Amino acid sequence: MTRVVFLHIPKTAGQSVHQFLLDSLGPENMCPARVQEQIKQLSNEQLRSYSVYSGHFDWDFFDFLNAEDVLFFTVLRQPLDRILSFYFFLRHQAKSLSAEQLRAPNHIGMRAALTLSPDEYFADPDLNIRSFIDDHYDNFYTYYFAGRNYQAHSRFRVKQVPKEQVFEQAKSNIKKINAVYTLNNWEKLQHDMPLSTVTISNNKYFTNKGDGLSVSERMEALHKVGTADLAIKKITDFCELDNLIYEQLK
Repeated sequence: MTRVVFLHIPKTAGQSVHQFLLDSLGPENMCPARVQEQIKQLSNEQLRSYSVYSGHFDWDFFDFLNAEDVLFFTVLRQPLDRILSFYFFLRHQAKSLSAEQLRAPNHIGMRAALTLSPDEYFADPDLNIRSFIDDHYDNFYTYYFAGRNYQAHSRFRVKQVPKEQVFEQAKSNIKKINAVYTLNNWEKLQHDMPLSTVTISNNKYFTNKGDGLSVSERMEALHKVGTADLAIKKITDFCELDNLIYEQLK
């Protein structure tokens, strides 16, 4: 049985892709877990009963499947655009929470994005959520593909692996992914997905597009949040390797 695994990287049209998979391959085939914490709670028997997995998952989690029978794919977004979109998404989510909810340990990332200046959030080396920020922003594509894991950045840092070596490992591992789309061409998925008879239309699958701001508009918005000169330099560093990955794959 051919299985489909969508490795959903945050802020890359994942909600639209997930809905397409539901419509195309059927909810009865779709694993209900959407994040790593949820899928880890399923038994091996439960996991193997599904043929479609879609969510924010560690890639290496799926080593229990026969790779020859799995179609792995993901969607990428221009790195700077993804970082800014993710940051403002966390701020937007934080604003919808009460003060009590924001104090909860599982919302520490949102709280930091809302209450700290961009310089503090992105550039303070002593920030208590530095690992969270580095894992989710710092050349995320490169570290995720190299380590096949959401915590790959932290793990490579502990082992003091040079970023050049990480980059080469990422390029090697990417070859094991069956298809990589971008935000601008993911509709090609409808032709590549086995047994799919669903046509992707703008009306149905492009409804969750966020604020629709351009990169330059988001950069301006970043300055309005607070001091951002150090943040912009840090964000530029966060895109260095990912820009190479993106240009190669797009």
